[in-house]
Formats: sequence, C-alpha cells, structure tokens
Amino acid sequence: MRILPSYRKASPAPSHVSAGMQRRHAADKRLASLISKSSRSKAGWIISLCFLPSSQTHLAKNRPVSSLLHVVLFANNSGPKMEWCQHNGQRLYGPPVESGRKPEQGSEVFIPNVPQDWTEFDIFDLFKTIGPIYQVRMMVNFSGSTRGFCFVRFFEKEHASQAILELNRKEVKKGWKIKVVMSLDNSTLWVTDFPKFRTDEEIRSEIFRISNGVTSVTIFSQNKNRCGLIDYATHSAASNARKLFLSREVTLWGHRCFVEWAPKISNV
Repeated sequence: MRILPSYRKASPAPSHVSAGMQRRHAADKRLASLISKSSRSKAGWIISLCFLPSSQTHLAKNRPVSSLLHVVLFANNSGPKMEWCQHNGQRLYGPPVESGRKPEQGSEVFIPNVPQDWTEFDIFDLFKTIGPIYQVRMMVNFSGSTRGFCFVRFFEKEHASQAILELNRKEVKKGWKIKVVMSLDNSTLWVTDFPKFRTDEEIRSEIFRISNGVTSVTIFSQNKNRCGLIDYATHSAASNARKLFLSREVTLWGHRCFVEWAPKISNV
C-alpha cells in the first residue's frame, strides 16, 4: 500500500469554533485512522487523502456531515477514483468521482449478515465481480465498528439480480454464508401536518430547497388537513431526509411535520 502525499490540511480552528465543529474535527482523525487500518492488508491499494469541500462531493448539500474528511481511493493504477467518507451512521464507499452516470432504480441489494471483521472494501471486492458498483453503504455505530449489515448499489438493476443469483448463500469465510436480497428501495416519503399558513406552492418550493435529491412533491387535501408524497431520486436520499425530519434538524418554517415511509401502491 502506498499513501500519496496529496493532503490539503484544513486551517486551524478559531477559538470560538462550536462544539459541533470540534466533534467533527475529532471524527476526521478517527476516519483517517480507520482508513489506514482497513487498507493496510490490501495489496495494490493506492490511497490519496484530501479535505474536499462539500461542493466537490456527492453528499447532500447544505447539510452538516459527521466528518469533514473525504477520501479518494484508487483500487489500482487504472481503477476508478471512489469517494469514501463516514456520514449519518454509514461509511460510504462511492460513488466514482468522475462518473456522471446515475444508478438505475432497483439496482441495490441488501446484505443482512456481513462478517464482523469485514469492511466496505471487502464487500466491494466481492461484489465488483458482478458488475460496476455505484456505492457500498456499510452501517456503523458511534465507535466506527460495523453493525453487521450493508447495501450495495450497482449502476444497472440487472447486476443486482445477478448478484442475488451468484452470491446469495455464498460461503465467504469458513462457516459463514452471506445472504443477498433485493433492497426494498422505497424512495417515497409520506408527510402529514403541513403548516396551514403556507400555500401548496410555497411548501413545494421549500421542500425542494431544504431536502437533497427531491424529484417531485405531490400535495393532497384531507378534511381540511394537507398531506403529501415526496419522491426522491434514491432510497438513500429518502432515508437521509427521513432521519433529518425525524430529528427535527429539518422543519418547514419552524413547523415540524410527521414523516414516514409511503406504502408501496400502484396509484394514488
């Protein structure tokens, strides 16, 4: 393994920096340490560490992230450049930095029993034999250790189906067979209790402004109350938005709405 000298160090934090910013700087150090530990045994990995502003990453815009350190990894000299970071209880490996492609709907699989000593790099190495991968999402706890499940999103949905056929119940280590199933991939949120003092158009515009990845907003009236459906480009975008709404980090003009997953139905 070689570590490329491409650091862009952040400026020293001013004395008045917030406690939240200090925690994120501490997360940077833990993240850098984890990279070294995770990749030490990976022959052929070339690692480039750099601080990237949010405008240069695929993460949600205008959102505080759990770490300011974003990493660009090279699988080998000719391999794709992949973003890597920790965000909202997930370690995200991907998407490719230079790819403008978007993954197809239904191209994500769920692995509910990842070996505890495996990282997202191990998952990537296993699933890349099926087809080009858009992103691996490894669920982690506050200490950084894995929670035992992850998601793999391919660019094409046919590769997700192929991964289930070829890798489900595959023995990846002695006595350990992984399960691979199709991800629910629900990308729609059901929202109720919209603020009564705003028009439908104002609500639509505000949702597009504060929430990343929104593709459409449909509002209905039910007995003087309004509710609606918010469609997102991906399940991941919808999941992150749901967490932010539930945590009260996102409100509509200070008004908290009730947010839940929309039921899977053919027509509304």
